[in-house]
Order: sequence, then structure tokens, then C-alpha cells
Amino acid sequence: MEGLTPGQNNLDEKRFLQRVRRRSTFRIVLLSLAVFAVSFISVNVVSIYLLNRQHDRISTYYSGLIRLSEPNTILLSGISYKNTWFGQHKQYHFIRIVGARPVPAGTVTVDFQVWGGEQFLWPSTPIFKAKDGREYLVPSMVPVLKFFHPAAPGERVQRDFGLLKCVPKDATVEMALSFKRLLTKEEMEKVLPNGVKPLWGAISAYSDKEIRNKPYLGRRLVGIPLGGFQEGEPKITEADFLKQIKALSQLPSYSSKLLARTAGYLEKNGVLYYGVVVEGKPEVLLGLEDDPIFSGAVMGIVVQPY
Repeated sequence: MEGLTPGQNNLDEKRFLQRVRRRSTFRIVLLSLAVFAVSFISVNVVSIYLLNRQHDRISTYYSGLIRLSEPNTILLSGISYKNTWFGQHKQYHFIRIVGARPVPAGTVTVDFQVWGGEQFLWPSTPIFKAKDGREYLVPSMVPVLKFFHPAAPGERVQRDFGLLKCVPKDATVEMALSFKRLLTKEEMEKVLPNGVKPLWGAISAYSDKEIRNKPYLGRRLVGIPLGGFQEGEPKITEADFLKQIKALSQLPSYSSKLLARTAGYLEKNGVLYYGVVVEGKPEVLLGLEDDPIFSGAVMGIVVQPY
């Protein structure tokens, strides 16, 4: 063509192709970044949504489970935080109420993922055993409440009645009492004198034969709150107790099958008590020492008047 020097057309074509390649590469990089950003946000949003669902599921059953398996204990929700894209930590605080005073009784951390798989992790060794054999919950160091099933073979029964002599008279004492035989609720109420308030009843959820063959079954606690934790809170009846166990067994959790089995056993065999958590003044509780119905007595939290 007129006015073009040799090779000029070829040079312009190369530059044009280079610009096209650069623009194409830029568009590919930009599109890839956009796809990555959308994917990142989507995964994060979906992860948060699924973790929140698992959090709500765990909170629903764990609070009820603690109320029915830890003596005189309620659960308070603590902080939660993500530890990975697909995992989260959640803290819960145990509270025991004695003499209308809330007392911290330990903290547990729940580690779970978007698909569930919850694990309950204590921050340190959960039980500290003192030289005298008494056990304490770490890190709060409040006494462990223990019961002794009458069918459990060869178990050393703890009796802390003597410790009550060292407690100030105006203090309120939490104590776990064990019975030498299984009692109905009416029988249990009759053996508790005025001034001794029942807080939580330990229910026998296994037959004597099962416990004799597998003594650890006697240490699996199932119990019914016998008093409201807050002013005006209604007491739970035994019928309500069975309904709660059934409802908890229908929630997906690591305890579902065991709860269903417990509900079936209690429906067939009735609700019988082998122990009870009570509170009272030390002098009144000391008066139970000579009653033959009581086998064990484990002193719990002691609180002074405000």
C-alpha cells in the first residue's frame, strides 16, 4: 500500500495481537478473582449458616441434658468463636444454686463442625481428688456430688456427716444423700425432715442385675429437678420428667439412644429414687446421721448468709 514502508503492516499486527492477549489475560484474571471472591463469600456464608444451625441444635439438647444429668446444675451460655472455616468452639458455664445463691461449678467447651460431630472438651482435668478422697470440679474447685446405688457391689460409701460439725450454724449446706433402698417420691419426702429442702432426685435407670454385672452403670446419673431454680418457676412433675426425656431423645445428639432407652425403662419400671440433693442448715442435716435409711452423704457447696 502507498505510504507504508516494508514490514510496517506486520509490526502493527503484532502489537494488535499483543494488546488482545493482554486484554484477554486481564479479563481471565479478573473473572478468576471474581469467581474466587464469590466462592469465598458463599463458602463463608454457608459455613456460618450451618454452624449456627449446629449451635442451636446443641444448645437445645445440651441445656436440657445437663438439667437432667448433673445434680442441682443449670447451664449458662458463654462465648462462641470460629476456629476454622468449618468448625466452631462454644463455651458453657455450669451453675449450682444453694441457698438462692448461684455458684460457678465449671466450664465446658464444645468443639463442633458444620456437620455436627460435637466433642465436649474440659479446659483441664475435670476432677481433682484430694487426699481425703473427696473430689472437686476443676477449675472452680466445688465439691462433686456423688450418689451410691444400693445395688452397686463393694463400693466404698462416703459419709460426710462429721464435716457438718465444722460448718457455721447460719450457713446453708448442699448435700447429696443416698438411700439404702429405692424409694418412691412419697417415701423420699417422708424421710426428709422440716428444714431439709429437696433440690434434685437421683433416679434409678437400670435394674439391680444390670448394675451388679456392670457397676459403672450405677454411676450414670439421671435425675429430676425437684424445685424451681428461679422464683415462680414451676416444679417438674414425674410425668413432665418423662416427657422431657422423650423430647430430648428425639433431638439428634450423642445421647439420643441412651435417652430413649432410659425413657423406656422408666415407663416400664416406674420412677424410683436412690438419692437426693438437699439443702439445709448443718444442725438439721446432722440429725440425719443416725437414720438407717441414709447410706451415703456427700457434702457439696456451703454458702454463708449475705
